[in-house]
Amino acid sequence: MEIHFVLLTSKLVVATDPAMHDLVFSVQPSLVGRNIERLRQQVLKRDEHRCQFCGLCSLNGMDVVYANDKYETTLDGCATACAVCASVLRGGVHAGSNSGYMVLMPELKQVEVVGLFLAMSAWSDIAVTVKQQPLRAIAEQIDARRGQVEEVTGVTRSFKVSHWRQLLSSPKFHANRARLLGPFRFMPDHDCYVHELKAWSKEVFQRYDEKSIQSKLLNLKVKQ
Repeated sequence: MEIHFVLLTSKLVVATDPAMHDLVFSVQPSLVGRNIERLRQQVLKRDEHRCQFCGLCSLNGMDVVYANDKYETTLDGCATACAVCASVLRGGVHAGSNSGYMVLMPELKQVEVVGLFLAMSAWSDIAVTVKQQPLRAIAEQIDARRGQVEEVTGVTRSFKVSHWRQLLSSPKFHANRARLLGPFRFMPDHDCYVHELKAWSKEVFQRYDEKSIQSKLLNLKVKQ
């Protein structure tokens, strides 16, 4: 059985503000400078605790990141991000450890992969046994796409985010990360975000009610 991913548009995310930033796997550093906590609170308040990448809104599990590659520790130079999007921007690091892996998934933008991850996480918590079958099929295909990264690059265990972080940490490569990453995406590891997902449960369930979850995930066409 082969699962083909069709292009999922912004329907997978709530945010439609044209000022939203493009989410690209990166190696962005954490905020540095004086009065960081005060700045964080100012940014969170300005953005109304809404992730400026995927649109998730919550009073918990939110972070503040640099809004661009200038790394300016100022109100205009920072933006609110959920823990998942923040870890994407920081090279897959969350709570001091690798929090996911790379997959070959050119059909989706990175922000849509984050949305898919949230939808699958929500569905796995509410689905009954019969509805777990398509979810497992999708999970198996994602796992297969993790192995495809190694096949495409020819680098052993290249699906590990540490490999990409090391590659993109060079200024030469970091400047061209979008071109280098090409069809590769960062897929979060559910176990690393258990506490955040629990804090986000209300909004996630509102966004991905059973009917819409089923529609979105089954839209990933399954072909024999």
